[in-house]
Amino acid sequence: MKSFFSAITALALAAVVSAQGSILSVTNPINGTVFTAGKPAIISWTHPTVDIISQIVLAHGDPSNLQQDGPIASNVSAAALSYTWNIPTDIAQGVYALIFGTSPNVAYSPQFIIQPADGSKLHGIMRKKQRKIN
Repeated sequence: MKSFFSAITALALAAVVSAQGSILSVTNPINGTVFTAGKPAIISWTHPTVDIISQIVLAHGDPSNLQQDGPIASNVSAAALSYTWNIPTDIAQGVYALIFGTSPNVAYSPQFIIQPADGSKLHGIMRKKQRKIN
């Protein structure tokens, strides 16, 4: 029983420590969100610790080693609590994440999927992602 409480305390402490360096808490996208190329995507957050988000960067790859694709916005008002990104129609389908801010003051979104405008290849990506998760 004592080890159970120690584990719960350690998890709570880890959550607090990881939240301290984050400039906001992402509320959308969440893990598994599917956006469509050529359509607007609402990106949202709560609890900003900065006035201006210096940049929002699209990235892909392993969550522990994201590769930046480039900024989708800069100098966004954090108080707005959301940003609407008009996803380009020619963006590659795949699994992505967002990086908010500039190192060391950053926050990361969970991974999400961008499907082609016609939605034709979403199922293959979903199956791959599902296999990775399981």
